[in-house]
Amino acid sequence: MNNFNMKTGIVFSCFNIEHTLDVQKLIQVLSEQEHYYFCFVNDCSTDNTNQVLSSIKQKIPHRTFIINLEKKSGRPEALRTGIVYFEKLRYINYIGFFKNDLYFDFKALKSMTKSLHFSENTSIVFGLEEKSKYVHTKERNLPFEFFKKKCPFGKDISEFLKLKDSTMVFSKSIVPILFDSPFVSKHFFYLEILLRLKLLFGEKNLNKFILIKNLKLIQVQQNKPYLSFYQGMHSSFLLLRFCINYLSLIHISEPTRP
Repeated sequence: MNNFNMKTGIVFSCFNIEHTLDVQKLIQVLSEQEHYYFCFVNDCSTDNTNQVLSSIKQKIPHRTFIINLEKKSGRPEALRTGIVYFEKLRYINYIGFFKNDLYFDFKALKSMTKSLHFSENTSIVFGLEEKSKYVHTKERNLPFEFFKKKCPFGKDISEFLKLKDSTMVFSKSIVPILFDSPFVSKHFFYLEILLRLKLLFGEKNLNKFILIKNLKLIQVQQNKPYLSFYQGMHSSFLLLRFCINYLSLIHISEPTRP
């Protein structure tokens, strides 16, 4: 019998999910897995999202939390709000979120949480979908490739493409390091998480804190293997703007490594 049941808080960013959220599945998971706690962050939805979330809380009131943001903030900040909320709850051991707030694989999440718990010194686990590798390994968009080579964070960008849109689970101890400060960019917050880790611990020590697991897909959200030229130009522009903003933040106050 498996006795692994560390209390894990899962954050969902919600915007107009009235007709798309699998309410029954979430209620079933909460009913059957008492170590799970859900925090739904309603990012100023304009439909009946709040009523849908309230129906889940009505079924499992003690392990369901709802935060209604007063100003639309985007997914990164919505997730950060829920993560900071969970970090304050003493009984929560681990915190995580899925790559997509509407497609969730709790079996994979449990496997990741086990790896986090039993891997010495590991503070964060990225869950990668095996079939998603093709999206990035053959990327040929020239503007994006240019900034990968010329940007000060060129190597980090390559790692970001690997970790982008992955499921994450991490220990509470890492929350003040990664999530206390608002994100600079809505589009590259995975890259920002990676950079925050590197700035604080150093690149050589990073492998002590990060574990990457390949996951088998249960539900696949189809992605195009190549970005169009104009999509790539837009992504490159956003990436350049992010790097400039992040460099200015580092210049103002560079964190002290422990």
